[in-house]
Amino acid sequence: MPAEVWYSGLATAGKIRDTFIMKYLFITPMDDEDFVELFVKDCKYYDKTNVELNTILSLVTFKSNDTIIDIGAGIGRLAIPLSKHIKVTAIDTNKALLSHIKEPNTRIINGKIEKLNPIDKFDYDLIAWPGFNNYEEVLAHIKEKILKKTGKLIIVKSKQHDLKSITQKLFPELFGKEKGLLEVLPNFFEIEAEKIVWTEWVYPSFDEALRLIIFELEAFYGKTISKSQKPIVEHFIMEHEKEGKIHLSANLNVIICSPKK
Repeated sequence: MPAEVWYSGLATAGKIRDTFIMKYLFITPMDDEDFVELFVKDCKYYDKTNVELNTILSLVTFKSNDTIIDIGAGIGRLAIPLSKHIKVTAIDTNKALLSHIKEPNTRIINGKIEKLNPIDKFDYDLIAWPGFNNYEEVLAHIKEKILKKTGKLIIVKSKQHDLKSITQKLFPELFGKEKGLLEVLPNFFEIEAEKIVWTEWVYPSFDEALRLIIFELEAFYGKTISKSQKPIVEHFIMEHEKEGKIHLSANLNVIICSPKK
């Protein structure tokens, strides 16, 4: 029976609970420590040129006293550099990932955004690479309980990326069943600005790419790569090799929204 992953947010590394996933194609279980190690390593290879951060800064002018909450902050990939510009609160369900955030201008909350009811609402909310399975609930809660009426919601969302293309090929049943974030968004927010940008993962070798791509497929989609599927993944990686490194591209929507009246 395939192992399962309970994961509250794609690329935000929600807490693994009550079970484990299989490591690569072997029977070695992946515990929380292994998950965190691989997640941190995968982040190291993503968006080295800070496209996401620079695009946010090009669309929004932060004031030093403004506040922002990074929802699903993970290891603080965006929360840490943003703390140089604005007062940051980082929230995630995975305490081990949050332990990587040590900046003095950053407050840490280990929990779910849906359960948060702050006294002081935020000037900005950030959702990067969302993967909630309850967008209606999350967006309604952000609008009513988290964000100021004059505040802005910042979304960084993949439009299309290479890893998604291989996932669709391996697990087509995962796609097209539920409404996505952008389908639900107009019920609560109005888009004020949007920019489409390109960035990439750059893995230093085939073996490292194989290890981390299988980790991502299994951890983030809750599926186990079978022996018959492994050659498909290997071929996919070889197709993206350039001068010994593996390049996976990602087209992103960076969106600035305001609450609907």
